[in-house]
Amino acid sequence: MRSRMRWSVLAAIVLLVSVVPAVGWADHDNRDSTPNITARGHSPWVPPTTGRRIVNSDLAFWGNTAYQGHYNGFRIIDITDADDPQELITYEGCQGNQGDIMIWETLLIRTWDAPAPADNPMTPEDETVDCGGQDVVPGFEGLHFFDVSDPANPDLIHSVDISNARMQADFGLTGCGSHTATLVPDIANDRLLVYNSGSSGTCPGFEIVEIPLDNFTAADVVRREAMGRACHDVAVILGDVMRGVCAGGNGFTVFRMNADPDGNGSLDDPQAIHNSGPIPDVTVGHAAAFTWDGKYFTFGHEPGGGTQAECEQRDPDRFRTLWMYETETGDQVGKWTLPRPQSAFENCTIHNFGFVPTTDGGYILVGGNYQAGTWATNLTNPKNATTIAYADPPPLDPTQLTAAGAWSSYWYNGFIYESEETKGFNVFSLDDPAVANTVQLDFLNPQTLMERVGRQVTASSRISIKHSVRPHRFNGRVRSGEEACLGRGRNVVIRKVRNGPDRIVARTTTNGQGEYSVRHNKGGAGGYYAVARAQTFVEDLDEISCTMGRSATKRFGR
Repeated sequence: MRSRMRWSVLAAIVLLVSVVPAVGWADHDNRDSTPNITARGHSPWVPPTTGRRIVNSDLAFWGNTAYQGHYNGFRIIDITDADDPQELITYEGCQGNQGDIMIWETLLIRTWDAPAPADNPMTPEDETVDCGGQDVVPGFEGLHFFDVSDPANPDLIHSVDISNARMQADFGLTGCGSHTATLVPDIANDRLLVYNSGSSGTCPGFEIVEIPLDNFTAADVVRREAMGRACHDVAVILGDVMRGVCAGGNGFTVFRMNADPDGNGSLDDPQAIHNSGPIPDVTVGHAAAFTWDGKYFTFGHEPGGGTQAECEQRDPDRFRTLWMYETETGDQVGKWTLPRPQSAFENCTIHNFGFVPTTDGGYILVGGNYQAGTWATNLTNPKNATTIAYADPPPLDPTQLTAAGAWSSYWYNGFIYESEETKGFNVFSLDDPAVANTVQLDFLNPQTLMERVGRQVTASSRISIKHSVRPHRFNGRVRSGEEACLGRGRNVVIRKVRNGPDRIVARTTTNGQGEYSVRHNKGGAGGYYAVARAQTFVEDLDEISCTMGRSATKRFGR
């Protein structure tokens, strides 16, 4: 019969936590920060500090609900009021570590990343563990599926075994469980896919798990996709981009999920298109995130495994650097280095991050960097990346190195949400023009971008005018800060100044460089000016509004 000794200890811990007042827990408003980032609401959950390590981990969102993973289960939080997020449940009945989570409607999927222990008959305690009230078979590691339609009573409905024993038996491969996982919805084929990462050199690539939408309990591993490296994290962008990045080991591999001209590539048979090779000083490739147009992605690594002080002034800059690459070529286009070195008592790396879905073409990245806190970075010009904002906490313990801080931080529907390892769930607002134009999302699994976000841009226009003779021609150029307003055939009219209404003497359109040249045989000497008419261009998902531009009036002729 199973001993209940450890449950009585856990109950005592839970009781202790429950009677500790929340005063002082919401200290994300006492950080060193820029003036444009403001601490808003806080939902506390302090993991037990005795026994095995338990911390809060990654986030996902559906509607007005946030889901926060932790090493002993997950939390469900109502975020309707950003100033007062309400915990619906802290579920502590699933004892496998990591606890990354994905959400699809009322299905929550959670990772389990360590073989479940067997009981040691030489001890009085029962070392076996359970999940959802069910004993976990010794050696199990993989994915658990929960029905969270009633947030107060999550129900474990299925598990997918990705253990070494199972993978050896069914696929002849080493199994490494589930460290991180990325949801890949394939609604056209009535299924969800999960790209599962064991994050181990002994299990290179990622497993593909298929989940029928009409039968979640039939979910199972279908194959493993080789990527030429271990994948710690996988990021994808779907829609008409269909690209993914496996981040792991000494770099990254970019892959396609649509067919190339030879028919190679699909969601359940991705094809690698380029491999970074070794990146200097990178040994633990960790995470990647696509821009919402799919043109670029960022890549970060985790020196020290996330528990060490690797952002000190004496450390190489590359230890706290994030790089940006072009998706289709794999070429590096820029980078950003954390500008605030941390102390010897603060674990720090560029950890988990994602781009803001802007409609103005800006590339704004939000990320959590352990005890360096939450940062927002402008990568619109990758060669000159700049910091927009930060909220950097003091060391959790100013006397010794203690693992803590922001596991992940993401932008979702107007706010930044942070999962803080040892304290709970934090909300920030960011008051900056860089995030003035954004898309509202129905849901967000941060490693999965469902489709491209188009630009909705208004750009000013300027136009010049010159005149030549033999033959008589007006020449000039339309200029704009937005390239789309130059090479799209701008309508140009030439007018002569008169006492009454000004007279149109010529019409034309610009070429691909914004230049125009038009012959005329009427008008005579006088004052002339050029007008680039206001136009709106719609191409694919982009809508570019180009304002009217008028030149100075110039006198031509005798």
